[in-house]
Formats: sequence, structure tokens, C-alpha cells
Amino acid sequence: MTHPTLEEPTLDELNELLDGDLDAILTPFLEQLPKLINDILLGLETQQAPTIFHAAHTLKSSAANVGGLQLSETSRQIEALAKAGTLDGIAPLAASLDKNATDLKQAISNYVKHQ
Repeated sequence: MTHPTLEEPTLDELNELLDGDLDAILTPFLEQLPKLINDILLGLETQQAPTIFHAAHTLKSSAANVGGLQLSETSRQIEALAKAGTLDGIAPLAASLDKNATDLKQAISNYVKHQ
């Protein structure tokens, strides 16, 4: 199943809940995004499943909260593999994280511009 890069209704709901202050949630998310991806890549490089698991778990939830379903799904898969200690299958998924993140950042930017 293919997941959308950005589920805009999620941001619509957040925008309403936050009285138009999406920056309150988007800024922290966008600031932590590179660190979480880096933590996953570093954990993979050093073969540290707990590091990968923690970063992927956080990224999964954070991305889902802002409607980033594709990034959340990729993170969920990485989290499951790290939890099982199956690090071999993580590399191809980790390689797609940068593209997922770039696509999501662009989609968020486009969404915010049209608000």
C-alpha cells in the first residue's frame, strides 16, 4: 500500500486546533527531523539496534502527527526491524528516509504557502 507524502486533512485539523499557529508544531518537527534521520543512520553504521529503534519510533510518531504518512510508514518498518534485531533489512529503508523527508518538507512548505 502506498502512503501519501502529506495527508493535508491532518494539517487542516492541526491548524484549526492551534488557531492557525501551525508553526508551533511544524517548527519543532522540522528541526528534529535531520537529527532523527542521522541517529538512524549512525545506529545502522555502528550496529546499535536500540539507537535505531528509538529514533525510528520517535520519527514514526512525529511524522504521523503532522500528516507525513510515507515517512511514518518507512520509520515504522525500520522500527520493527530494529526491535527484532534484524539490521540487515534496514539499509534500503534508511536510504529512502532522506527522500521521504525532502518530499515531506516540500509538501509542508507548499501547504503553508497556500494557507
